[in-house]
Amino acid sequence: MTAPGTSSTAANTNSTTAKLSTILAHVLLPLTLGFILSSCDQNTQDPNTIVKEPNKTTSSTLTEPALTEALKHYQHAQIHTLHATSSCVEALSSNLDRFLAAPTQLLLNKNQLALQHCLDLYIPVHTLIKNDSNQALQTLTAPLITSVYSTPILPGYVDYLLQYPNSGIVNDITLALSEQSLRGQQGLTDSGEISIGFEVIAFILMGEQRYNQSLAPRPATDFEEPNASRRRQYLTIVVSLLQQDLTALQTVLEDVITRTQQKIQQHSQQAALRTTKNILNTMLIHIEQQSVDSLSMGYWELLKYSAPQDDSSETSSEPSKGSTLATYLKWPQETPDLSHEAFTAQLKASLQRLQ
Repeated sequence: MTAPGTSSTAANTNSTTAKLSTILAHVLLPLTLGFILSSCDQNTQDPNTIVKEPNKTTSSTLTEPALTEALKHYQHAQIHTLHATSSCVEALSSNLDRFLAAPTQLLLNKNQLALQHCLDLYIPVHTLIKNDSNQALQTLTAPLITSVYSTPILPGYVDYLLQYPNSGIVNDITLALSEQSLRGQQGLTDSGEISIGFEVIAFILMGEQRYNQSLAPRPATDFEEPNASRRRQYLTIVVSLLQQDLTALQTVLEDVITRTQQKIQQHSQQAALRTTKNILNTMLIHIEQQSVDSLSMGYWELLKYSAPQDDSSETSSEPSKGSTLATYLKWPQETPDLSHEAFTAQLKASLQRLQ
């Protein structure tokens, strides 16, 4: 470095600094992700030398086409699953109408199984939307997914318990039953005060056996007129609300995907990989928490889903058949072993390959 003290040296230094600032401004402008020059490099840089971009710019590399396509398929898989869940609940609603017209234990048991089938469809996508790395998506969907499915619930807040035969909204005759009133009771004073959604319907249909299999099943007589009029009314309203919320959730998700799909291919490879890792980590956490085949089956359906191409439109945003997350992650083309241990191992192996 030049020793301080002379005016000519100071002038040269100022001139060099000005030129260097101009050069750096022109070089950094077109970069999508800026890089930092060390202070030593700045001090020794020849002002007449053009700074070149480094050969490796991993952080600014656009997402590879196979991963772009795979993530698009995954997004459409979520919408497809929500649509299937809505159809399931619609069928359940019709079957419940027939049950309430003439309650029998056989019909009650069938509706309990039908509800569980709808839940099995929904839970995988619920966990993934709830833990999506897209914060804007979480903000938009949080109120809806809370209304659709919340656990744990305080069952005595909904209906009677064996030890408290007059508890719950069903038995609170001071509360008029309506869509508005039931939404108003949701989380009124405590997070466990859940008044709507899948789990509420499950408790109304199953009673305490929902949480303790050693107890006797809820009798069909709990839904017979005239003594069960409020329970019947509550069940009808809460199923209708569930249908509305599932439809609204699907609409929000479709809107977000429509607005973000064109941006996926503009993301950096690192950002796309972080999104993929988040998906797999979420699956892994919930698989380890709940050793149920329905959850791993639901996750597998999302991983392998390939959205149909809309041939009627050349500008369709639908991804073409090709790379799904399952193929991108090199999962078996046929249905893999979906047992708890095997599926967990597959997820861990995929995460390891993405490191």
